[in-house]
Amino acid sequence: MFPSCPLEPLFRALSIFCASSTFDLKSTHLISDRRNLRLLLSYVSGCRDSFRFDTEVIGDTVMFSVWIDRLQRYANGSPQGGYGMEFEKRFTKPLKCVKGSITHNRAVSYTMGGINMVVRFEVDGCISSTRVTLGSGIGQLAGESTTPTGFKVASRGLLAAEESIIELKTTSLARRNMGATKFMPQLWFSRTLILIKGYHQGEGTFSEVVESNVEEKMREWEEGNREKLQRLVKVLQIIIGVLKGMEAKKCAVVLRKGQKDLEIYALDEEKYKFGVPADIRARWD
Repeated sequence: MFPSCPLEPLFRALSIFCASSTFDLKSTHLISDRRNLRLLLSYVSGCRDSFRFDTEVIGDTVMFSVWIDRLQRYANGSPQGGYGMEFEKRFTKPLKCVKGSITHNRAVSYTMGGINMVVRFEVDGCISSTRVTLGSGIGQLAGESTTPTGFKVASRGLLAAEESIIELKTTSLARRNMGATKFMPQLWFSRTLILIKGYHQGEGTFSEVVESNVEEKMREWEEGNREKLQRLVKVLQIIIGVLKGMEAKKCAVVLRKGQKDLEIYALDEEKYKFGVPADIRARWD
């Protein structure tokens, strides 16, 4: 939807929710989608499946953008693959103010191994919670506006409390005892503390839905995977250092299937016309 700058919605939201006096992009070392961090964690854990993500450097900040090789994918529910998309539609209810929206994303900011990071991730939903009305001390809103890139920004609705954000997963009753370990990297990178699992009997018929607070399991997972996370930090530091030292400011980070080493390629800006819009880039001046 945003081929010229996949991270543009994040920057537009930050300009509304975070005044420049309270959030300084220039002090951020890395801005990335959660998916890219999960791919790199799998890589340092020994997985050699191929992947790619594109990068851009502005000042001292490096950005990782999701790269998708196909514009369309078809997902058919099955006992093996789960029924996550339809389960999410049936189990959640959109607010009237955002009815018809395609996806909902959030961003978290934290420091990992000395790297100041902003991580964007897709949210499945939230449980009932205290909500903050937009405009209540979280940024000056102006209703609707149009960006210099031609997109309409509409500020409306309520902001769900961070602790109410949920991740939805589906699995068969036969795999009920699998636990949350499989999903922990996804939950850990986004700091999502609530996991809701739907258990089906096959053919998409669900018999049980269980809500769990995984904060304690997340701490256990972090401790048990400390070495892998340290390797991830080291790889991130190397990638960031290499990218900032390159003459080209737009690159691709690639892992070829079965290969051991990551490769970084400079991208031809005439061919790959993506990048942070000028009005957003000005925040680094």
